[in-house]
Amino acid sequence: MRETLVRARDIVTGRWFVKGAFFAFFVYSVVQLFRFKAWAEGTGPYVSRPEAPAGILPIGHFTSFFAWVRGGGWDVLLPAGLVIILAAMATSLLFKRGFCGWICPVGTLWEGFSALGRRLLGRNYVLPKWLDIAGRAFRYLFAAAFMGMLLFVVSVPEAVSFRELPYMWIADLKILGMMLDPIYILVILLTGAVSMMIGPLWCRYLCPLGGLYSAIGIASPCTIDRNAKTCIHCSKCSKVCHAFVDPEKAERVWAP
Repeated sequence: MRETLVRARDIVTGRWFVKGAFFAFFVYSVVQLFRFKAWAEGTGPYVSRPEAPAGILPIGHFTSFFAWVRGGGWDVLLPAGLVIILAAMATSLLFKRGFCGWICPVGTLWEGFSALGRRLLGRNYVLPKWLDIAGRAFRYLFAAAFMGMLLFVVSVPEAVSFRELPYMWIADLKILGMMLDPIYILVILLTGAVSMMIGPLWCRYLCPLGGLYSAIGIASPCTIDRNAKTCIHCSKCSKVCHAFVDPEKAERVWAP
């Protein structure tokens, strides 16, 4: 009985179980959002509008975030996106890549492709070090340009007026509708195929939010410590690391 309980505990506290639960909740919220759209168009019963899909609108809600930081007030029209951003930042500060690695539904999709690649191909192939560093640097430059534009280029009145645009009320539906376009589906499949070979392409090299949360996570007290006295240098930790970090060569892993 005790072994069964321990096994059940290990399953429900495992990363893939938690990721899967958040992903399932997000898919459910998206379905509810489309049902709400059907009601609004008079083709279905009433369904309350879910707020979770607001997380797929980083540009609009980061505009709202910087407006709030710079004294533009709290977003009272669409507050969910701002709450999600603040929660993701807090999670990254407390638990390093906690948001990207445990919660983000987009990250779960790409990491799922990556895991499928390891199952079918035996492993994910590591890019040459110079190319990997260049790719990760691009993500940070992308994030810096994105955040810098919102912080220094867009004025507070412009940011406040942007979040009040009627378009923001349907932006999540517009983006989700775009994702159902055949061309976008093809892009997803191609990105997934590349992720099967070299790991989650979007998360590691392109996602500006991942770059921001990664930078915040550097200050996190949550790290992996290697006990040098008991380490037998079997290299298993380095071989199974899906992020291509080499824990065997570090006493404390600070890799972003």
